Amino acid sequence: MGDSYHVPHSAAYPLVPATPVDGARRMVMTDTAGQPTNAIEHPADAIREPSHGSRLDPWMLSYARRTAGMTTSEIRALFAVASRPEVVSLAGGMPYLSALPMDTVAATVAQMLATQGLTALQYGSGQGDPTLREQILEVMALEGISAHADDVVVTTGSQQALDLVTRIFIDPGDVVLAEAPSYVGALGVFASYQADVAHVASDDDGLVPHALEERIRELLASGKRIKFLYTVPNFHNPAGTTLSLQRRPQILEICQRHGILVLEDNPYGLLGFDGDPPAAMRSLSEEGVVYLGTFSKTFAPGLRVGWALAPHAVREKLVLANESAILCPSAYAQMTVSAYLATCDWKAQIKVYRELYRERRDAMIESLSALLPQASWTHPEGGFYVWLTLPEGLNAKAMLPRAITERVAYVPGTAFFADGAGHRNVRLSYCYPDPDRIREGVRRFAGVVQSELELLETFGPYDVTAGRTAPSHGIQSPAADLS
Repeated sequence: MGDSYHVPHSAAYPLVPATPVDGARRMVMTDTAGQPTNAIEHPADAIREPSHGSRLDPWMLSYARRTAGMTTSEIRALFAVASRPEVVSLAGGMPYLSALPMDTVAATVAQMLATQGLTALQYGSGQGDPTLREQILEVMALEGISAHADDVVVTTGSQQALDLVTRIFIDPGDVVLAEAPSYVGALGVFASYQADVAHVASDDDGLVPHALEERIRELLASGKRIKFLYTVPNFHNPAGTTLSLQRRPQILEICQRHGILVLEDNPYGLLGFDGDPPAAMRSLSEEGVVYLGTFSKTFAPGLRVGWALAPHAVREKLVLANESAILCPSAYAQMTVSAYLATCDWKAQIKVYRELYRERRDAMIESLSALLPQASWTHPEGGFYVWLTLPEGLNAKAMLPRAITERVAYVPGTAFFADGAGHRNVRLSYCYPDPDRIREGVRRFAGVVQSELELLETFGPYDVTAGRTAPSHGIQSPAADLS
């Protein structure tokens, strides 16, 4: 693909070969005087049929550089099969919405539309509905956060909040610090803004402070510019771990000393299985933390309502970025959430979810202990996920096609690293299948692992160097319902 080529053209705009740039085939158009021009009579005139018969994208040379790595993961095709009912999916991170009182929710929405329908279906504020922002303060207070509604920005899910923060802080080549492993959706956002992700070691107690300190010093010594630390401190996706209360002030102190913002992503914070929710890092630092929250895990992901709580100056930039991106978040979705919070016992509903997910967590852990003693895994105290490490010599990504054939699905660990690591890791989700389905899924999964171990014994270890995903800035991630 490093050569240049001629394409069909009109007489008015002859094309001449150009020197290849960035390893791609490039075209330069000139007018009749020989001057370069972008003019083209029709996009289809700028393509030809290559020898192998596939059609080139006529806009290939117009895309921004940041799109170069936007590639669809090869595992998406497998997950299309995994969505069939005969496959037990331990891959998806979808909340179990059947636990919601749908009759009550429907009546609440109907009443909201009957009384406030004109407002709900109209444009709204770029910062978000004032009533909902006040209610969000009540939600965050459960995690020890004291704030003002003026510093809350409502977004289209916390994923958009993550995108906005990255947009206002990251220039190409800037560094984002992130746990190893990290949320796949965040890695995709960072890649789309051409950030360099530097992973920091974590263990069963979350991010390791001395590893963070060492990583920062190493990056600064090499001339890198670090913009923020991205962390999921509570019931981590994908690791299932929780940052210990002892480490939280240490992490904040290290970042504050080096002038590094902390981006705290907390979708699962209210879904702990025992005791009160952990105090948010934002409760310890008002100026050094941007906090991201969402109603996707505690109410309804389809409404796409999240928020960012930011220091005042950062909030101003987020509102401007939000307005330029979407004008305003959906008034209908916001007012639906607001009506639910005002008229339904949402705290009792969260308790229902906590008990339901704890039962499913227990089913998964008990099944793994009984059927797969060769592996190791985390023991989540909340959230949706178990992070499993396969026996030495196995490769989770290479094993996935066999797993799908055996009618069980999971997400390979490589999806959660920017540097191609995680080949022995697997994310298993327990939030959606019922306990019996989870047990059956683990039984099938354990059978796949056992078969791979037998192959390993016969043919030797998998070639990790050949099989590992190459480091890339590309966005290669499962679909939304798997993230």
